[in-house]
Amino acid sequence: MKTLSKKALGLLLSVLMLCTMMTVGCYSVIAATTDTVSSAATSVEGETIYFKNTSGWSSVACYMWNDSSKQNNASWPGVAMTNEGNNIWSLNVKSGFDMIIFNNNNQGAQTDDISYPGGAHIYESGSWSDYNPAGTTAPQPQSTTAAPSGSFAVYCKSSKATSMNCYMWNGSTDTNAGWPGAPMTKIDDQEGIWEYIAAKSFSKIIFNTGGDSDKTADLDNKGDGYIYNFDSQKWEEYDQNPLQLRAFQGDIDSPQYIGSQIKFSVTGKSESPVIEYQFSVDGSVVQSYSTSNSFVWNATKVGTYKITVDAKDGNGETNQKTLTYEIKDPSNETAPVFLSSDPATNNQVLLNATTNVKINAAGGNTGTKLLFYKYVVKDPSGTQLNTAYYTLNNSYSFTPKTQGAYTVEVSVQGSDNQTVTRSVVYNAVSKLDPTTSTQKTTATTATTATTATVPTSSSATTPTTASTPTQTSSTQPSTTPVKIILGDADDNGIVNIRDAAVIQHYINRSWTGAFNSKNADYDGDGSITIKDATAIQTALAGIK
Repeated sequence: MKTLSKKALGLLLSVLMLCTMMTVGCYSVIAATTDTVSSAATSVEGETIYFKNTSGWSSVACYMWNDSSKQNNASWPGVAMTNEGNNIWSLNVKSGFDMIIFNNNNQGAQTDDISYPGGAHIYESGSWSDYNPAGTTAPQPQSTTAAPSGSFAVYCKSSKATSMNCYMWNGSTDTNAGWPGAPMTKIDDQEGIWEYIAAKSFSKIIFNTGGDSDKTADLDNKGDGYIYNFDSQKWEEYDQNPLQLRAFQGDIDSPQYIGSQIKFSVTGKSESPVIEYQFSVDGSVVQSYSTSNSFVWNATKVGTYKITVDAKDGNGETNQKTLTYEIKDPSNETAPVFLSSDPATNNQVLLNATTNVKINAAGGNTGTKLLFYKYVVKDPSGTQLNTAYYTLNNSYSFTPKTQGAYTVEVSVQGSDNQTVTRSVVYNAVSKLDPTTSTQKTTATTATTATTATVPTSSSATTPTTASTPTQTSSTQPSTTPVKIILGDADDNGIVNIRDAAVIQHYINRSWTGAFNSKNADYDGDGSITIKDATAIQTALAGIK
């Protein structure tokens, strides 16, 4: 019995030990599982990244990846961020990622590929900065008339835009913001000037009004002292002195030619209501101080000239700008050269009175050395009023019937078909402003254009009132009996190749317009024949 009791006790102890081992093993498995879950939870906490939602996205997602391991934080568009208020969004992320893209939850807007600097940073307007625990980034410099020292300010001007963005870059991953760039701040409502202050220097820039539909080309950033004119698509000097001088330029670019008529103008801005300007050419004053902000220069000699404007205002402020213009001799040019028009562009002309446009051109030094002229006249609505064809006549007449701007597109062509085209604009008004140049009368222009080809006997009959002011000459009857201009078959006051064509139509009985038989009888034999048409063409060509 004793022996049996010992054996039974030993067996019982063995069973108890086995149960204990099994219990310990189960506990170990549970403990191991618990430790693994706890470790994963600790990894998810990671670090926090922040994004300033300056574009007003309704939601923000964050997509992250590692270029070397090809791992990402989630499939596109990434993980939704949390709105912390004040346009700041946050996300708790794992470490180990080196690239990041913020996007509006796959709704079409996103940043470029951005290098990830690690947690406790905020991405705003194209650059990273340390995150301010108060929930906002450091305040941006306030706009002033002059860019703050050490800043990287850029400026854009538009008279039409209601918003403006600035996209800047140095490379594919070094940008100031995702497309369409950072919003600019309007600092001058009157002139439509927009400002953006970048965190650093960028070499390239695109201005746009919100996307691809209205943007500039890829521009070189010209930096301090310049503003981009979004309307004209040109960089301009940007003066930020108390008395500012902007857009000082000629209406045609350098180089120009002897005989060119160049209008220089400048835009001034000051707190004083009165600004006076003085213009000089190579140091010689050509227009003394006055409130007129423009002057017209007629170049007479070959050379390189410095055109200077000096300005002063009622506050005692002064400023100065200078341009350099090269003047060349047009006589050696094989291509035609447009020099000027009379009246000059932007002049006023009188409604319902004949406006005579005379063109001063040169060049065409090739072949026959003849210059041919074509005129396209458009009324204020843009409707073409005439049938355009080339003639040898350097003048053209039209009568404005509607108040507003009339455009005369003048093409000058050489014998080798090289062509220069220039548009001149006239503002038709019911009463001329005395301060503007008056228009020439029909008789004056016609006589000037045809003196060389019309017999002197007919020149003597030209009315003596041809040189009187416009207001007087425009009231004279256009059919004065003594006015005879040989060759002017269509009776429009000028002689050109059209008159030869009119005579041919008249002979064939296909002409239904105005016809002056006395003018059409060019050879004076008392009859209208093909000889008269031929004689007119020969005279216009200068053939004897």
